[in-house]
Amino acid sequence: MRPAVGGRAPGVTIGAMRRALVLLVVVACRRGHEEPKPLPESKVVDTRATGACTGEAIKTSRGCVRGARAGGVAMFRGIPYAAPPVGPLRWKLPQPPAAWDVREATAFGPSCPQLQSPLNQGLAANEDCLTLNVWAPAGAAHLPVMVWIHGGGLVAGGAAQPTYDGVHLARDGKVVVVSINYRLGPLGFLAHPALTAEDKDHHASGNLGIHDQIAALHWVQHEIAAFGGDARNVTIFGESAGGESVCALLASPLATGLYAKAIIQSAQCVSYGKALRPLKGAEAQGLQVAKALGCADAECMRGKSVDELLRAAPAALGFLSKGEHYGLVVDGWLLPDPPATALAAGKLAEVPIMLGTTEDEGTLFTSKLPLRRPAVYAAIVRKVFPKGADRVLKVYAPERYGGPKGAFDALVTDLVFACPARRAARTLQARPPKVFRYVFTHARNAELGATHGSELPFVFGTVTKPSADEAALAAVMLGYWTRFARTGDPNGPGAPAWPPVGANADVYQQLAVSIATHANVAEPGCDLLDSLVPGELDDQPD
Repeated sequence: MRPAVGGRAPGVTIGAMRRALVLLVVVACRRGHEEPKPLPESKVVDTRATGACTGEAIKTSRGCVRGARAGGVAMFRGIPYAAPPVGPLRWKLPQPPAAWDVREATAFGPSCPQLQSPLNQGLAANEDCLTLNVWAPAGAAHLPVMVWIHGGGLVAGGAAQPTYDGVHLARDGKVVVVSINYRLGPLGFLAHPALTAEDKDHHASGNLGIHDQIAALHWVQHEIAAFGGDARNVTIFGESAGGESVCALLASPLATGLYAKAIIQSAQCVSYGKALRPLKGAEAQGLQVAKALGCADAECMRGKSVDELLRAAPAALGFLSKGEHYGLVVDGWLLPDPPATALAAGKLAEVPIMLGTTEDEGTLFTSKLPLRRPAVYAAIVRKVFPKGADRVLKVYAPERYGGPKGAFDALVTDLVFACPARRAARTLQARPPKVFRYVFTHARNAELGATHGSELPFVFGTVTKPSADEAALAAVMLGYWTRFARTGDPNGPGAPAWPPVGANADVYQQLAVSIATHANVAEPGCDLLDSLVPGELDDQPD
């Protein structure tokens, strides 16, 4: 287990780390770099048909949906939960979808527009993307519901990624699984003074991707009973940007009452490596994007093609990458305060929470950085920690981690992921609902270790060619996640006991082929970083 960190002191910012890394990132990206391309748009097919709800078709308030069945699970894919956000509805709040007669719900809807990356290989994209998918075990009735929010930095990814197949969760965990698409990048998180002016009621813009998620949760409340789910027992869960979204939902008054439990994977409410922007700061970014488009108003921006929009200000694919960093906006409406502030003030929704990280989170983001010289590593540390660099270099010494790259990986993991988890768990345990913390340490990749996102196939039961030990680990983890969704407690028969975090014990469950419970483990890196970064994040732009 690696150390942990919370808050941010003056001059000690993730933004500063990014700036210090720009040269390294540019050098790395130029090696084998290819011009990013938008994802291919999927063909839009009218799937409406005439007829009534017959056979195994499910009746919803907008019309009947006919899915497919496999392995004892009914699957419904590509169900619209909002109208296509195109034309005049681009950068507008999600609107109800048009009604249909019978919709063939056997194919995933397209992912939302994004540039091509390793995160979305094989995914088709279209601006008409606000759909969701449902998996329900045979005979489902009043079952717990798990709503999955995919990751991808709020700029990439989609619900159709094979890792997120809900069949195993639904069948083996006896839950109804829902996965959703939501608007990404400049289509989902662009703020602009003209868009703010269009909102006469709230004077806000940005955060449309989170508004989409809230619209999907409203759909669940109104429709999931027909699929065998219990709308009173909904768990929201997500990883990376999906976990960041869960934090936003926990902090947003607009999501109150739409869920009963939350799971935050590899993205804590204390910090996720980028500061939340106030509305004015986000609008400034929007003005720059509009300038790159050659536009001075919203009408002009809505007239641009998706390709033009994505290329005008390409999104950064990863928090250490070069490009536009689109993200959450403290807009005074959906987010009155940053989640970190809400957490510190005890204003997050009081629901049971499970949260955790992987042991080697940072390696996914640093794998291509040519960081070999100790002097370069030391210069980065001194840039990020101008007052505490000597202490950081002592704890994160290259000789302790096999060289400067290994030391930097450990520092990134702790600063951005592991410490916020410990800090959030310490804060959350004081609330009445229980909080459970985990660290996933099983490595299938010798180079990257237990890197960012490596726990996902074990949660969903989609591990490819698992060993007997890996299959057993996946079964235990699937059981932990679905029992938590059922009762707010992951414990149950056939699994090692997992105690909640206590007031006087930093307890976490190590998830590996040999599961173990750890409490009060010495974490000198965490303790050091906490002392260097006192208080909660102020979430202001750098």
